[in-house]
Amino acid sequence: MQYFQELAKKQLSGDGRLIESPRLCNEQGTKWLIGYNHIIASDEDYEKFKNGINKDQAEELLVQDINNAKIVLQYDYNEQYGENSFQQLNIGCQYLLLSILMNTGRLLQYTQLIKECQKKNFYEALKLNERKHNSDENKQNMLKLNYIEERKFFQEHFDQNGNPIKEGVWIYDIPQKNEEELAYATEKLDDIFTTLEQFSIFAIKSELEFCNRKSCEWIQFLRDLEGKKYNYVSYNEEQKKWFPVNVKDQEYCIIGYSHICKPEEVLGYKDGLDDGQVNYLFLADYDQNCLKLRRFLKQEYPNIDFDSLNSQAQLLLIDLSFRNWPLIQYKKSIDLVLQNKIQEAIIESYIYYRPCESVNSHYLIRQDEINKFINLISSTYQFQQKAQKNFLENPNLNKIVGVKITENNFSFVLNEEAETQIQILDLMTFLKVYYDPEFADQQFDMTFSLEPEEDDQEMNSQYQQKVYFPKYLEGTHVGEVLYEADFLLKQMSLGIEVLSREPLQTRPFDYGNLDIQPLYKLDPEYFARLFLKIGKLKLNIVEDKHNHIHKLEIEKIQLTVDARIVNQELQDEVVQDENSGAYKFAIQFAKNYDQIAQKYPILIRLRQVLMANYLAKYMFEKGVSIEYKLIEEIFNQNLIPNYQPFISPTLKLDVEDEYQIINVRGGIDGNTDELNIQVEQGINELNKNPSLQSVEIQSEIVDTKLKRVDSVSSVSTQDSNEEMVDLQQKIECVKCKNSLEQSEIKNDVESNICKSCLGQKCSKCQQFFNYSLQNIENEIYCKECIKCHECNKQKPRQMSGSFFYHEDCLKISQDSILKKEMIAYIKKSFGTKQKKGDNNNSIITFQSQLYPCLNIKDYLRYVIGYNHPLIKSNIPIDPKTFKITQEQADNYLNEDLDQFEKELYEFYCRKNKKPQDIPENMRMLLLFVLFIFKDFNTILNLANQQNYNHLYVAIEKFKYPLQGIDILKRQVDMILEFFNDHFHKADGSVRQKDLKSQFKKYLPTYKRD
Repeated sequence: MQYFQELAKKQLSGDGRLIESPRLCNEQGTKWLIGYNHIIASDEDYEKFKNGINKDQAEELLVQDINNAKIVLQYDYNEQYGENSFQQLNIGCQYLLLSILMNTGRLLQYTQLIKECQKKNFYEALKLNERKHNSDENKQNMLKLNYIEERKFFQEHFDQNGNPIKEGVWIYDIPQKNEEELAYATEKLDDIFTTLEQFSIFAIKSELEFCNRKSCEWIQFLRDLEGKKYNYVSYNEEQKKWFPVNVKDQEYCIIGYSHICKPEEVLGYKDGLDDGQVNYLFLADYDQNCLKLRRFLKQEYPNIDFDSLNSQAQLLLIDLSFRNWPLIQYKKSIDLVLQNKIQEAIIESYIYYRPCESVNSHYLIRQDEINKFINLISSTYQFQQKAQKNFLENPNLNKIVGVKITENNFSFVLNEEAETQIQILDLMTFLKVYYDPEFADQQFDMTFSLEPEEDDQEMNSQYQQKVYFPKYLEGTHVGEVLYEADFLLKQMSLGIEVLSREPLQTRPFDYGNLDIQPLYKLDPEYFARLFLKIGKLKLNIVEDKHNHIHKLEIEKIQLTVDARIVNQELQDEVVQDENSGAYKFAIQFAKNYDQIAQKYPILIRLRQVLMANYLAKYMFEKGVSIEYKLIEEIFNQNLIPNYQPFISPTLKLDVEDEYQIINVRGGIDGNTDELNIQVEQGINELNKNPSLQSVEIQSEIVDTKLKRVDSVSSVSTQDSNEEMVDLQQKIECVKCKNSLEQSEIKNDVESNICKSCLGQKCSKCQQFFNYSLQNIENEIYCKECIKCHECNKQKPRQMSGSFFYHEDCLKISQDSILKKEMIAYIKKSFGTKQKKGDNNNSIITFQSQLYPCLNIKDYLRYVIGYNHPLIKSNIPIDPKTFKITQEQADNYLNEDLDQFEKELYEFYCRKNKKPQDIPENMRMLLLFVLFIFKDFNTILNLANQQNYNHLYVAIEKFKYPLQGIDILKRQVDMILEFFNDHFHKADGSVRQKDLKSQFKKYLPTYKRD
């Protein structure tokens, strides 16, 4: 080991010299190097070493780093090559791999070297240890020197099989590890990897067969693809730096490898970044996109475990997460990935990117490059992730401020800058309270109080008992917070400070500069009970219009004190008498709460605890399904060790007039009913008025903003992060055995039937409902999806195309003369080329035609029949040779017009307009224009016009997209000509079709001299 330490000193520090004082090593000023490149990452360690270290201390730190690397090395290797496979290597091979890991931060990319080690060809393995640096020539030279030195060192001490030349000198001891130590060691190695930019170091000779999402080859490959996306536009060759630049397809700036700059980053990076810094930004983007991908899969494919996918599938999914489109746009490709149809998924992954043609070209090339790279990887190789830390050790989970709940899962909302943050163990404790099956049919709130011992109602005993509800809160960290906070309140109310509890020793309480007086000075004869409770909450609540998604964020929590008495009905009653001493003390304490908390941090913890209690109850009331056994296990594992039930001393105060004040009773009250009632009233107001998008509630106890959004994606969490924790029940449908959604789980096992088996899934909108759906033509539909297309009223009986109609309304719709004439005009003027399809010339086929004007996902730039667009996923052959019959063309036309008319009707409904109140000529004119552009967003401004004249004029002045402008303008002119023949432009009135006007159309026209 001593020999290896000497090698490590030279390899890590460059020349073997130690760094005696902390040396800053990152731009943020948060990390330092000391000793032999040991990383200082905490203020506590910095304070310890800020005055420098000696050689012995430096070697101790080096041994720590070596032991951390040993722990990770053994685990990584055994994960990849099988249990105990690392122990089967010769000692020389073990130390060689240890040296590689410490110098490069990664091991598995050295695949050829590892194969030679396994064959015991140690000297051959040494030849494969050469490395390269991706961007720095000086560092590349240093790597080469290290390689030569390392090779020479191992040849001196080991034979060609990797056995020590001198016996008894070399021993490879692996420190004992548990999951926590493994997680710590991994974190330390990852910190070194990032801080010292070891991600720029690559093995020269390696194989891609076992490439995975953490392999350097893959990360470099993807990074270069992202650089090519905008042709490395942010790199300045003269200054050798990267600068923020605008890209023409977006409103934001990018830097480096397509990193999107926030506004503050644009300012911060104005002087440019070097290669290492933009590499760091890319790695941060990589981690963020992997997290985004996991969240997407958790939401859209709850039964899919990302870590269980093979490496090819993982890499392709990660590549999709870097594209310019949202992941949902690649759903077809993702579906194929999850079926392990990798080649088909790659083909399906291309989407035409209209905003920027150069980016679009890049994606075409990228498709081929991804295909080549992934084909080099074994189709069966599956990367096993390291054992994750217990989620309770995740530091982010002590920054909880709320929760986002969907039908199938939930995630905690995090905010590092929040004044009060929930600790995960506090939340677990209260989840245990509210989800306890013992209280399944009860409604209750957590409480704590100090009460007299039995048969001591006069409180003559020296001790009181702690009373918790539920009882098992005793012995928990939460329970101790409740007790200590209440005990402090009682000391301050009586004006005595406890110096010792056993035996009880007190002195007068020192209030300092606080504007507080003890009760006996305010009103010595008035008795009351004092309770600490939530005084006011500032909440931000977002819900979708279907009531499937809920997001609660607690922005601020304030605590208060209630002075209460028991009235004649033996019920608690809050003291309202402003002359009461108890009332005055409660007001004083609440007013000075923050100042008191600065001196007594237990009050800060109490805020966190009561905030956790509120969040746990909210989750319970919203029906979040949680695996109670897991919660109970966590609860039991985190009880206070060796807890001894402790009775509290009874506090008494003797005053000068010999009047004795006995302990003021009271405690901690977790009840928030009054607050919840006000929030519920706001939600009801929002539900009653569909036009309202938000409601604000401001009162003495609540400051809440309620917001309603249209979809899941609208429930924004941009101002705060999210962290998912898997605490949910895994229960199967008793009929089909598929996993139930969380909203489907019932307390009664026999009732656990999925909504599909219950027939509660609408065939049209694919949503689930709790009421019986209507069966029409062997399909089931919800109420909203079966409104009559003509009159917009409920209970239609027939379908025509994709629309529902009442029988009378269907007749009216089919008898629309204008629509019939419009369809006839389309068939006459808008068909693609036709060709006779048989010898008798009885079959007519339509040929495809280039039409590069449309902005449609997966559009192949060809139309067929009557302007029907060819979409990539629907066409199995080359679109240039695609043909359809007359019948197919007619069907496509009817389907297209149905779809466009549906979009138009939905637009009117969103605007709270009845479609039947819109003049038919306006509806048909818009429908015709939509038939040309195929994209409602393109004609949105036209749809907002108020009358026929405005609509007609707006179409005349329409600004066409640059691509295909001549084709589009010619077709729109044909539409206007058709409608000008039928209606007056000025007011939309019908033209009288007399013989003279019809004949006049065909007369030649002459210019007046």
